[in-house]
Amino acid sequence: MESQLKDVWRIVLKGDTPDDVQGINLRNEIARIAKNLRKEGKNIRGQIRNIKGEAKVEILCQGSDVREFIERLKKFIDKEFKGKIKLNEYKEKRIVDLKDDFVIIREDDLTEMVWALRGAGKVFERLIKLIDEKERERESKRKKSLLLSLENELSSIYDRADRIERREAHMKFRLFCIENFLKEPPIDVDIELTKGLNDLYEYCDETNNLIDMYPQMSDEETKLLEDNIDKIKKLVDELLKKMKEEKPKEI
Repeated sequence: MESQLKDVWRIVLKGDTPDDVQGINLRNEIARIAKNLRKEGKNIRGQIRNIKGEAKVEILCQGSDVREFIERLKKFIDKEFKGKIKLNEYKEKRIVDLKDDFVIIREDDLTEMVWALRGAGKVFERLIKLIDEKERERESKRKKSLLLSLENELSSIYDRADRIERREAHMKFRLFCIENFLKEPPIDVDIELTKGLNDLYEYCDETNNLIDMYPQMSDEETKLLEDNIDKIKKLVDELLKKMKEEKPKEI
């Protein structure tokens, strides 16, 4: 009987719950890794099965290229599951007859259906999480871009207000970035920043209308222009400080 014992590698993939490893197409992915190696001419054969009632998938394999198979499997598990699935390997003596292929051992139809349904829910949950992460990343990049554009525009507004105050020039304020920001503010922006930008937009827009009348402005209009310029400069200072607090965190 001893002569029939053969060296067999037993690899166990373990999750926290059965749903972590079963019904999520894991067996097919493992078989694909092995079959790709076989296409490359590597010597690997074996079988995969879910351990019913446990959070485990068991792989039995033989061949001179088992070590390469294990390394590729580890890379796949690390990349796709990021520590949520543990891999343990054992070299054992067994009486086993593994076909010259890499096959999936399936359970009865009902068990397979239950695994598939539970796995579909798990995959959907992972997909939603991935979409949420991508959306947060996209929104963070958008916010960063908007704040950078705003910072440049606010600096330009301050410079123009300063020149108007010194009566060096009467150029209109450009408000493109503020308009763009107010049309669709970032979802997590401080409401005080949005309110301040809205106030600044109104002061600048009113001042632009007054500049259209320069130099034929009445004393009252001149006073309004001066008051607006003072408010604009103070508000820009406040907003630039507020924007430093709004820089998005890296994801």
